[in-house]
Amino acid sequence: MEKQRTIRFTALVQKFGKPDVVTLWTDPKNDKHFMDAVKHNRVLTVAQRHRGKKDVGEVGFHAQSSAEYLVFPKRLSGNDGVRVVGIDYDLLESAPPPRKWKPKILKSPPPKPVAPTEIHFTATVSRTLKQEFTYDIKAASPTAARKEALNRLQMEELPPKTKKLSLKISRLDPKD
Repeated sequence: MEKQRTIRFTALVQKFGKPDVVTLWTDPKNDKHFMDAVKHNRVLTVAQRHRGKKDVGEVGFHAQSSAEYLVFPKRLSGNDGVRVVGIDYDLLESAPPPRKWKPKILKSPPPKPVAPTEIHFTATVSRTLKQEFTYDIKAASPTAARKEALNRLQMEELPPKTKKLSLKISRLDPKD
C-alpha cells in the first residue's frame, strides 16, 4: 500500500496564494464559479472533525457532509490527492463578491387603482320661478282681492316653457 503524501497548509498558501472559503448551499454543478475552480484544480476539501481533532484537507473536490471547500487563486498542480495538515483559518482570504455581481433591486408592482366608493346623499334643492299673471277681480276690499288672486293662481298650471331664474341647493346631507 502506497503512503499518501502530506503537505502543510502554510506551504500551500505560500506557493498558491490565500484561498477563499466556499459554502455550497446547492448542488455544486449549479455553481459555475465553483465548478470552474474544480476543473482547474484550485479546490481543497477540508474535512471538519469534531471532539478536539484537527481539521485535515485533501487537494481536489471530494463531496462529503460537514466539509468546507477552499478555493485557491492558482492551480494546485502536482498535488492531486495530497493530504493537507495544519489548517490555519487565519490565513484565509475573505471573499469579495464576484466582479460581475450586482445586487438585484426588486421593484414592487404599482398599486392597483382603487375604485371610488359611492356615498349616498340626500339633497334639498330650491327652484325659483317668476311668472306674472294678470287677473281682473271684483272684490269688496284689497285683502279680499289678494285672497281671490291667490285662489286663481293655485288653479293655474305651469306653462311648458317656464324659464328657471335660479336653482339653489339649500341643503346637502350625507345619508347614513
